[in-house]
Amino acid sequence: VTSHAPVSGATGVPTDTGVALSFSEPMDVASVGAAFALTRSGTVVAGKLAYVGQAAIFTPDAALEPSSNYVATLRRSATDLAGNALAADLVWGFTTGSGADTSPPTVLSASPANEATQVPRNSALAVTFSEPIYPFVYGSIDGVLVEVAIDYTSNTVRLIPTVPLRSSGSYASSAQARDLAGNAMVDPYRWGFVTEP
Repeated sequence: VTSHAPVSGATGVPTDTGVALSFSEPMDVASVGAAFALTRSGTVVAGKLAYVGQAAIFTPDAALEPSSNYVATLRRSATDLAGNALAADLVWGFTTGSGADTSPPTVLSASPANEATQVPRNSALAVTFSEPIYPFVYGSIDGVLVEVAIDYTSNTVRLIPTVPLRSSGSYASSAQARDLAGNAMVDPYRWGFVTEP
């Protein structure tokens, strides 16, 4: 597990949030589902776990209790596609706030920066959001689908090109996402940059 949301020790977590985990490689879906549990005072929270790309998202069947402590556990029995198990159990806790999340995420920053020039052709694209977002599998660069990597520690999504960017290329980029409570950005965030010759 490379990161997860809510982060360990988080407070004021919306009661309608999901729990997301990002992995370093593709995982065995069934093993992750069997190994994950969200509990409150020792009682397991009912919900569904979906696997999206290299991330998993647990969505509770009902809203979490306000102002309550929750513990998320991913046992080391979760394995990758080759059957390799996690090195150890992952256990962390968070505390909910008083209510639901009704605001969509916003983009805090993007890289390369808007209107940047002489951008190296081996650059990755990165977008940092105001809150954890619902995982997705692919982005697009020059019309080519590329896998994304989500870092829930910084709420950043990275797209790494499979081939170098075009020489002296003018790129128009956009990002649009929804948060773990399902609130979607109404309009995409747009920015552009130009690569080096």
